[in-house]
Amino acid sequence: MDELNNHLIKDYIPKYQGLFRILEKWDIKYDDTDIYGDQCHTSPTKRIAVIYPVTVETDIDDYVYHEMLHICQAELRRGDYKKKREKEEMFVQDLCLIAKNRLY
Repeated sequence: MDELNNHLIKDYIPKYQGLFRILEKWDIKYDDTDIYGDQCHTSPTKRIAVIYPVTVETDIDDYVYHEMLHICQAELRRGDYKKKREKEEMFVQDLCLIAKNRLY
């Protein structure tokens, strides 16, 4: 798996977590065991997420961004209606900023 540059995943996590304000309180880690490949696992109640290695040829930057969006979805499902709407607005604002500035 190392030939797929999985060792870079942990370096990309802070980059993408920092782009999404709704993930500020999340503890997101990389687990290099390949038990679960090509995915992440979230525990929304604890705000913990784990990104696992990629098993197919892909850009690591794209992979981490993709998994970070899954983690954002987990956060968007947390809380009451008002909090969900506030987080959704913040998330959309961040996505617009990313697209506008091509931060991705």
